Amino acid sequence: MVQKSKLVAEHGKTEEDLPVAQVLAYFNIRFTLRGRNDAWALCPIHEESTPSFHIDLKRGAWFCMGCQQGGGLEDFVTRLVHDPMAAIGVIHRARSMPVPQAVEDSEEAWKSYVSVDPASAWHRFYKVNWMDLPKEVPAVAYLLGRGFKRETLLAFDVRFTEWAEYPVVFQINDGEKIVGYQRRRVDGGEPKYLYNRGFDGANHVAYYCVDPGSPCLVVEGVLDLMMAAQHGMRRVAALLGWRLTPAKVLLLSHLGCESFVWATDNTPTGEDGYGQAKEIIGAKRTKRFEFPLHRKDIGELTESEFKVGMPTWR
Repeated sequence: MVQKSKLVAEHGKTEEDLPVAQVLAYFNIRFTLRGRNDAWALCPIHEESTPSFHIDLKRGAWFCMGCQQGGGLEDFVTRLVHDPMAAIGVIHRARSMPVPQAVEDSEEAWKSYVSVDPASAWHRFYKVNWMDLPKEVPAVAYLLGRGFKRETLLAFDVRFTEWAEYPVVFQINDGEKIVGYQRRRVDGGEPKYLYNRGFDGANHVAYYCVDPGSPCLVVEGVLDLMMAAQHGMRRVAALLGWRLTPAKVLLLSHLGCESFVWATDNTPTGEDGYGQAKEIIGAKRTKRFEFPLHRKDIGELTESEFKVGMPTWR
């Protein structure tokens, strides 16, 4: 028999007040319903390919038929964060998160979402304090493993969705407004990215600038842009790919960029992108970022490697 929740007993909450669905979203656990409140998911305690973990979304009682373990909500969270006091804190923080819905097909649900006004729709996604999230959360482990500082994630307002396949959401800001969103997988699956419905990457760049007079570093992706900013670059444009299009050339011109350091990936296509830039923008206005041989993109560089790779302008 599952004991009454400690949170219920100590804080006078009813079992219906427990933020069970929000806790699942906090740990990026995607679930489906097999009854009104019976949520099923892959067990986060042991590896499995078929969901055997289920939890009552009202009472927080859970049981996994695979590992034959069960208990209440605090016990469940404690097993994930390995600290009873931290578990209570996680539950309290989860209470402020939006209540997620069970999603049968997250990719289709995402693609069917129509964002007429991306700036106002940004509030649809979870705004989280990255300084508080435990490193056991898969999205946190992934981004910290990529070398990002929590302060950088806060500065760029990186957000969450409730869907486990693509849990991290980056805004695409063109320097004036949010023009779209990009979601990222953290489990190595493909495709790695999804954009919101109607977004055309051929017609947009992501832009970051705190010094309009400095050369503009051109990278491929949003993660590259964020890492370059973390390394101290004061003006960065992400092409959302390696290829220049007429629309992107026009955008870079409107942004007032006069000189460029081309840091598309250290790959054959990235080199093709630099060649294209020299033809379209001009060889005198572009210089190639000097990657170490063993590094593929800006996101893989240490701060010292980044500084060495930056060319000088004379």
